[in-house]
Amino acid sequence: MIPRFLSFLSVFLLFSPAAYPAESPRPERIVSINLCADELLLRLADPSQIAGVTAYPKTADAEAVLAKAPGIRKIRGSTEEVLALKPDLVLAGRFTHQGTVRFLERMGIPVLAVPVPRSFEEIYQNLKLVAAAAGYPSRGEETIGQMRSALAGAGWGAGNPPKVLFLQSEGYVPGRETFEDDILRIAGAVNLADSMGIREYGRMSLEAILFGKPDLLIFTEDQKDRASVRGSILSHPAIRKGTFSAKTVVLPACLLHCGSPSSVAAVRLLREKMEEK
Repeated sequence: MIPRFLSFLSVFLLFSPAAYPAESPRPERIVSINLCADELLLRLADPSQIAGVTAYPKTADAEAVLAKAPGIRKIRGSTEEVLALKPDLVLAGRFTHQGTVRFLERMGIPVLAVPVPRSFEEIYQNLKLVAAAAGYPSRGEETIGQMRSALAGAGWGAGNPPKVLFLQSEGYVPGRETFEDDILRIAGAVNLADSMGIREYGRMSLEAILFGKPDLLIFTEDQKDRASVRGSILSHPAIRKGTFSAKTVVLPACLLHCGSPSSVAAVRLLREKMEEK
């Protein structure tokens, strides 16, 4: 997984209130040119409102919506593709397809930028943002309520909480103020990277990993077969000897990359592994 080291920016709209006033009618042709925005749009809007989403991989829930709504186009996000769909609202990310976004703004087409969340609370803000833009604010609140209920009581019980470490590409580990850290916090685990002073993303040496004595090592599904990450670390003699008692878990990348209601499953899978005897 590519480290998300860019600082989170507060929720804001790329278009002005004058360009998209609060009394505007519910949009009829919404296009998303961002994978993470896709996930929220497909959950919160009516399929008949969605003219297009990106062609990139989706969660099972999102694919289920697409299977039932064959009229939703999958696009790469080019300016030509978006204009051909005649949108009255476009969802974008902060840092992707910026050329397309700038052109759409010049054309007077409303664009809503969906931030990359670093916590579940920020996921809730994104849900409110997209639900309101789609014209169904109550759906956002309902989804938030479902997530809060699913996460209630997820914290660790009596006894010392396990020390957990996410191991990512090129030796990066997520520390404080990252989405991975919030997953660990809600699951009741200690983020070893945070306890060793890493804020956002940093590198942890082999010696530091051994010194920290993690109880659980986490990898993502898209890295599990990469010798440079999972294979080389776990096959290293020092790791085998020094962390022989540490458990490992592989989490689906789609539960971590965007931060969406699907990410609740990451907490559940982590807790299941933490509770294994």
